[in-house]
Amino acid sequence: MSMRNPFWEYSLATYARPGVEEQCLRAQDALGADVNGLLYASWLSSIDQRLSFAHLEGLDSAVTQWRESVVHPLRTLRRQLRDVPEASAVHDGVKALELQAEQQQQDMMWRYYLLAPALVVTERPLQENLALLFESSGCERQRWLPVMPYLLSVLRGPRRSS
Repeated sequence: MSMRNPFWEYSLATYARPGVEEQCLRAQDALGADVNGLLYASWLSSIDQRLSFAHLEGLDSAVTQWRESVVHPLRTLRRQLRDVPEASAVHDGVKALELQAEQQQQDMMWRYYLLAPALVVTERPLQENLALLFESSGCERQRWLPVMPYLLSVLRGPRRSS
């Protein structure tokens, strides 16, 4: 039985809001941002937690192998099957597996959050969290800065409790 994961619940609700999926996927495809990372930065902001480089390094260590070995190959396969009409049922199955893999990655991220040293409490640090996420991934500022207003506009939402 899996434990309750407020991060996953937040992600499902947030991703369903207008514009979130489009902007997160755009940042993923154009800038190499991990959608789960973007949602994590947003979730932390919603509970007034500011990311740190050390936290992101530890988080990345906790999920990199899973993301690279399971999530990315499933995403690649799903995208390849998208344009093959005869493979629509297989595409749907791979899409369901990809979502399961994303949920497992978020469970890993949630467990890391629970065990990591406490983060600094700052009121709604979404912009700071996203900037740190991009910087820590090696994305150059001039590449991510233009997308920041769009991400902020869709990811800002109602406060959530942890």
